[in-house]
Amino acid sequence: MLSLFSARSLASALDLVDHMRARGLAFVDALVQSGRRRLRPVLMTSLAAALGMLPLAWGLGTGADMLRPLAIAVIGALCISVLLSLIATPTVYLLLRGKQTPLSPIPTSPPVELNLSAIAE
Repeated sequence: MLSLFSARSLASALDLVDHMRARGLAFVDALVQSGRRRLRPVLMTSLAAALGMLPLAWGLGTGADMLRPLAIAVIGALCISVLLSLIATPTVYLLLRGKQTPLSPIPTSPPVELNLSAIAE
């Protein structure tokens, strides 16, 4: 569930950057605007999940001792996921695609032609 949320958030953030670039915004400006737009939803959902796990992490309630390690691991994973989705991913995206002009398409290699007559012989 957590990885599905992170993947969906990541894909929508990168799609938003590409959409802003297509409208003519500079690449770095598109990254900053996308980060600002995604900050609040990512923080709200992650904080809600982490705060929901706090009673288990503190060991409150019946059977909480058994689930305490799980709650601590989930809270830690949520913190790392927030950092990766808001800081590391835009940085890597900037490093990988930052050399391109704002409206240039992604370079693709030419199609390879197959010689099927040589295989049939």
